[in-house]
Amino acid sequence: MYEIEVQQQIKFLNDPNGDNIKLRVLCDDFFLDQPKYEKLRDQFHKTKYHKNKWKWHQIVRLVLEPPENGQYMYDRLLNLILKHNRGIYNPYFILKTEEGAHPVPNPLSDLNRIEILYKKYFELYVDIKNRIHFDFPKNEYIGPSIRGPINWNKTIRNSSTIFPLRFISSIKHKDFQTPENILLILCAEWLFRESSRLLKINFKEPLSDYNRNLLNEISLKTRIILVEFPFQPILNESKRFWNLPYSDPRIKQLEQKSRQRIRQRLVRNSSYTKLLNWIENFRSLNISRVTESTPTTHILDSIENMDVVYEAWIFLEFVEFLYERELLVNFKLGKDPNCTFEYKGLTVTFWYEKTFSLKEGHAWILEHRPDFTAMVDDEILAIFDAKNYSKGSSSSVTDSKNKMLAYMNNLDTSYGALIYPNHPENWDDFKEDERIQKISEHLNSKNSEATSNEITSEAKKLAKLSWSDLPQEYQKLYPAFVPFEHPTSGKKARYHFDQSLCLIRMSPEQSEMAIKLKNDSMQEIFRAIISRIPLTV
Repeated sequence: MYEIEVQQQIKFLNDPNGDNIKLRVLCDDFFLDQPKYEKLRDQFHKTKYHKNKWKWHQIVRLVLEPPENGQYMYDRLLNLILKHNRGIYNPYFILKTEEGAHPVPNPLSDLNRIEILYKKYFELYVDIKNRIHFDFPKNEYIGPSIRGPINWNKTIRNSSTIFPLRFISSIKHKDFQTPENILLILCAEWLFRESSRLLKINFKEPLSDYNRNLLNEISLKTRIILVEFPFQPILNESKRFWNLPYSDPRIKQLEQKSRQRIRQRLVRNSSYTKLLNWIENFRSLNISRVTESTPTTHILDSIENMDVVYEAWIFLEFVEFLYERELLVNFKLGKDPNCTFEYKGLTVTFWYEKTFSLKEGHAWILEHRPDFTAMVDDEILAIFDAKNYSKGSSSSVTDSKNKMLAYMNNLDTSYGALIYPNHPENWDDFKEDERIQKISEHLNSKNSEATSNEITSEAKKLAKLSWSDLPQEYQKLYPAFVPFEHPTSGKKARYHFDQSLCLIRMSPEQSEMAIKLKNDSMQEIFRAIISRIPLTV
């Protein structure tokens, strides 16, 4: 009840036709302390969000930020996992949230992928059935009648009379029981098998009505194929392979023969090639491993889980960064995820959520688990923490800085970086008057002879442009990262020498600016790691 009211009020406060309050202002955790929002604060305190210790800025982000950003981030994460895990789902990437452990990919919570495969199969099925391929093998016939082309050499050679009384001829007949046609029916059996099995499982979290209806539809339509397929010989032959594991050698042999026949152009319908690709995609779901304990809810359903997905996405983007530069040596999921690369003869390990305890000697006072840690052997080179904070969450950004400084001191390392989706602020975050001021400052320092009117005129022109349309000279003024060095210039440190804290921006979006910032951020993370390698030798 209160959740809906709070969400509607947030939308009104942000709406241009409402109070027109910017997202970065709404997200401030001190926003509700204002007297005029006392009623909204009371409503928020009665919601399940507050009981579950959610921050105000998290709720604002949940309501106002585009949902497609989260979907892009998750889809990108899935694609990178499959790419670097050789196209298979095993082992899973286990993301630990307050709700429990979420395996990613999760074929059950990702039922949309099953739906896509199901729809694609029926497209292929209809096309192949209407243009089904069959062979024309020749059978030899010996008898007094002529039933096809006569093989005169054999006929004369086997005749004891001047004029042959028995003829050797060949008869062509249609043979539909080809490897590719058997696979077509076998795929229907797989879909029927798994959809029927999933419907019988008593999941701890019940399936949604939509997903249950989807599985019922798949089960019904595939059963019709398995009973009423018009080419009965194919159906009968395929039954030998029903209930076999998907990767059984006998099924693999069918696929191999089909590929060979396609290469030899004995089979010309391109849908058969697409069917073989479909089989690989279906296997990659690994849906047979779904049990009653498998979560049915999608990890994106919770804003808290989005924070975990953000961390995992950054880890896989760094794996991709190393791979693209041919630096990646090893990549591991499952327990203790990490990736390794070599530099200057040393192996660097980039850990995901590695725990440092007092017993192992890394931690000084507390057990800590940064999101990412770069190490050479036992030496910590750099630590990174991802914070999925929204624009203007000033108190949260301050808290995260304090936490990173604690990490650095407790783990005795000289470099730490915080990664945010919308911080530090960039050109597209600024209002027009802020842009004019920043450009004017730059123009003043660049051209001291220009008049005030000339600078203001030029600044106003540039202020109307988006970041991607700015000249490169001005794009460079707003980098993806902001470093803080200690000791600062002119000061002498007594205890902490050459420490660096860096704020890095990585936005899970497909915009030109976001992709550019992501690439720059990956380069900065890599540079920060390799620049500290000499300290270990």
